[in-house]
Amino acid sequence: MAIDQRTLARMRELCDELCPEDGVDDKVLRKQRSREDHDGPDQRTRRLCGQVRKVVEAALASADDERLWGLAVTVVEPAPDASCLRVGVWLPEPEADVPGILARLQAAKGWLRSEVARVVVRKRTPELTFVWRDGGAT
Repeated sequence: MAIDQRTLARMRELCDELCPEDGVDDKVLRKQRSREDHDGPDQRTRRLCGQVRKVVEAALASADDERLWGLAVTVVEPAPDASCLRVGVWLPEPEADVPGILARLQAAKGWLRSEVARVVVRKRTPELTFVWRDGGAT
């Protein structure tokens, strides 16, 4: 028995959770549950974040500014559409000049984005935003 979208939406309003006893096809229920179980970015976005992390770490290690050499990339988090990536960085030195390092990263953002564009093949290279992560925590 096929149910149109309007009827299905109305049924969702009337009951907490749809089940086969409501006359809904199992395929529709599986699709709905898979959407509900989906948390966070998809596989493609996670792969992009991993690639960007590796590229940024390698680029920072070979940067002209020696203050960026010891930086560790702790996390790369995507925006909902992956047009912007938040890159968490950390320096394991207790006397690290956090505002100075973030200012240098801001100044090197264009260069780092071009390094990402050179390695990661995408139609549009995502913008990079740098944030400090104390203790390497995510």
